[in-house]
Amino acid sequence: PREGVGMRINLVKRHDGTFIPAYNSDAEKCAKMKPATYAMSWKRDRNPRHHALVFGMARCTLENMSGPWNSAYMRDRNGTPYEFLKAIMIEIGQVDISMKLDGTPRPMVKSLAFEQMSEDEFQPISDAISEKCAEVLGVEVDEFRKNYQEYL
Repeated sequence: PREGVGMRINLVKRHDGTFIPAYNSDAEKCAKMKPATYAMSWKRDRNPRHHALVFGMARCTLENMSGPWNSAYMRDRNGTPYEFLKAIMIEIGQVDISMKLDGTPRPMVKSLAFEQMSEDEFQPISDAISEKCAEVLGVEVDEFRKNYQEYL
């Protein structure tokens, strides 16, 4: 991409208030920039561990519940947590409404992909997922949050 158009550079804010490139690849991009004034927009990057925790919540719930979701999980431990999270996202209202060809509305689950939201946007969704998982299992949220991490 041309300089300034579609370029992404990850920065770390230091305690003295200055910003430095987060990775070598970011430092290389900065080295190519000409002296000028640049505009910056920011968002807190997603925490990969937090993303993994959400999938741990799904696995914990699937393994400890009964019914069709548990049966599906026992058959496919890899794909089912993702499908279960999509069902939870519908339950907690994390959907966009799209129209089918016949004009009827169809909910489309919002993406949990790193590129789609910041950590600040992801946190309340993660909280709602943990509350729904606790509800499905019939336990208190605090109890659920203490125990699901062994499913990472």
